[in-house]
Amino acid sequence: MISRRIMSSCAIVGTVIAAGSGSAAIGRDGQAARTSPLASVTGAARAVTRLPWDRATQGLPVLTVGQHDVWIGSIILKPAAPTVWRVDPVRATVLPTPLTEQLLDIFPGDGTLWVSAQPSHDGLLVYWVDIAHGFGLVGKAVPGSCRTGDGGHSAVYGGKLWLTCSGYGIYVFARGERRPIQRLRQRKLGALLPASNGLWAASERSLRAVAGKSRGTVIPLPHGFVVAGDYASNLGWAVAGATAWAIGLGPTADPELVRIDLNRRVATAFPIVAPVGRDGYLGGGIAVAGEEIWLGDFQHVRLIRYRGAHPDRPVGYITLPGHGRSPLVYFRLQGGAGAAWADAEGPSGAAIYRVAINK
Repeated sequence: MISRRIMSSCAIVGTVIAAGSGSAAIGRDGQAARTSPLASVTGAARAVTRLPWDRATQGLPVLTVGQHDVWIGSIILKPAAPTVWRVDPVRATVLPTPLTEQLLDIFPGDGTLWVSAQPSHDGLLVYWVDIAHGFGLVGKAVPGSCRTGDGGHSAVYGGKLWLTCSGYGIYVFARGERRPIQRLRQRKLGALLPASNGLWAASERSLRAVAGKSRGTVIPLPHGFVVAGDYASNLGWAVAGATAWAIGLGPTADPELVRIDLNRRVATAFPIVAPVGRDGYLGGGIAVAGEEIWLGDFQHVRLIRYRGAHPDRPVGYITLPGHGRSPLVYFRLQGGAGAAWADAEGPSGAAIYRVAINK
C-alpha cells in the first residue's frame, strides 16, 4: 500500500492506455466543447461527510471502494496497530479489523475480500480474507511471473480474484483453491472492469470481455484517446451496469469523456470543458453519480459535475471542506456503495469524504 499511495500521487496523464484504430461503432460527439472559462454553473447541493480519521493514531489512509462496501488500508509503523478498517457506507463510520499485517492492495467484491502483500524477496503474496472466522488470511500460490509492483489493475468478479501481473496477464483465484484456477495471457493490461454483462479488460486500443455472458466481445476505443490512468489502480475508469466511462485526452490533447455502451458495443468520445488547472491534470478519478459523471479536481479539491447524457461542460461543483486551495500530494475520487468517495492528503493532513448521490 505504501508504494501504491506514493506512485498514484505522481501518476502522469496518459501513461497507461493509448487508444488506436477505431471502427464504425466508435466516434466523437458532434458538439465540440468550448475552451473558454465558464461563466457560471448551478446545481443542487450534495451532502458531504468527512469520515472520522486521525492520522497520528490511525496512520495514513488508503481508500478502497467496492460496489457494495468500502475499506481503508492504513500505512502505520506502530506495532500491532490495525492496518485495515471497515467503513459503514450509510453512517460514514469506521471500525478496525484484526488485520495488522502491512499490505499492498485491498480487493473487495461480491461479498469477499482479498489482499496482497510484499514478501521478503521480489514477488507478490495474495490472500483470501476469511471474514467470518476472525479475518483469517488464507494464502494463495502466486506464480513467479508476478512482481511486487503488480496487482494494481486487479478486480473481483464472480467471487473470484482476477489478479493482474505485468509479466503474464491475468491469474484467477478462487477461495477454495490454492493455485490459480484459470490463466489468461494479456499484455499491456490497463484495467479490469466488472460490469453487469461481464468482466472487461482494457488494453491500449480496446475493451475485451474476458468473462461473463459477453465473453469474447471486443469494443475498439476512439482513435487517439488516452486514458488518464496510472499503473497502480483502475483510476480513470468507472462502470455502472453495462456502461463504462473513461476520462482522458483525445487525439488533439484536449480533455474528453468516453462512454462505452457494453451491450450495444459502441464507444463515443465527448470533448469536455475541464477546468482543473493550468497543468490540465485529469488524474483525480471519476465516479458515476446517478445520471451524472463526476471528476476529481486535484488542484481545487473539488468534484466537477457533468450530465451523463451530454457531458460537454460542467453543471456544477462540489467543494470538499478542510483543504481550501492548499496544494495536495494525493487526491482520488471513487464511486461505489451508493455514494462517491474521495481521499485527500495535503499540508493540513489526511481526509476521507463521503459525497451523497441525489437520486
